[in-house]
Amino acid sequence: MIHNFEKFFDDNSEMRRVLSKGKFTTMALSDGNDPYILTLSYGLDALENILYFHTSRTGTKIDFLKSNSYVCGTVILDHGYQGGYPHYQSIVYKGLIEVIHNKEEKLRAMESLFHQLEEDSANRIERIIEDPASLDNILIMKLIIDEMTEKENPG
Repeated sequence: MIHNFEKFFDDNSEMRRVLSKGKFTTMALSDGNDPYILTLSYGLDALENILYFHTSRTGTKIDFLKSNSYVCGTVILDHGYQGGYPHYQSIVYKGLIEVIHNKEEKLRAMESLFHQLEEDSANRIERIIEDPASLDNILIMKLIIDEMTEKENPG
């Protein structure tokens, strides 16, 4: 007997809640028929449906994004096993990635990243505010989510 209690959601607030609890996303890129997948930490701007990323300025992912900046990714929250079955929530999103050049937007992005990834992000944010030139050496990208679905298996 197959146990399947998967639920699919269309509620953006529930999807944003799942995204707000995650820390890492796996993202699929493509260049023609050539696929590439990577895992990145992210920060969420829930009001704007934007994911922020910081990364190196060179590498395979940058080459792929120059060819095709439309990506698909997933975030999974693993809640362990309940009653012998896995309990998880997953988000699949799609959207365009673009590089941020504006310093104010870069600062907002870094605030989102630190808030997402660290319990006490105030010190890290304060250091960037005190030294805004430090943002010059960081490549920050944003993904504006234009499509998103959620699935939950409640265990």
